[in-house]
Amino acid sequence: MALKLQRECKGISADYWKIVFSNYDAIINKTNITLALYASKEARGLGINNDLDRTTYQFDGFLTLAESYAKIKESKVEQRVVAPAVTEGSMIDGTLKIITPAVIEDYESNPFSLATDC
Repeated sequence: MALKLQRECKGISADYWKIVFSNYDAIINKTNITLALYASKEARGLGINNDLDRTTYQFDGFLTLAESYAKIKESKVEQRVVAPAVTEGSMIDGTLKIITPAVIEDYESNPFSLATDC
């Protein structure tokens, strides 16, 4: 099992992400995962140290590899302020009028939510 998600790294267009390390720490009840980026599935076959980049995760509890991939792909929608509110008035006497409310948008902060299984 692996994830397919396009990324440019070190001038190489790569798209094959594979878990190369997973361990469970029973003392703190956490699963540690290392996900490595390879140029292709064939490049992964040439050796575990042939990766272009690595990303690490730590999750609560014990997770199998399949559960780890699912957890990595979970959507993480957050909100950010695109334009702050425009106000008029004085904070000294307590008169503050909002002329234009803040513009807030939702965005996906986890790029792996768009990854496909391969």
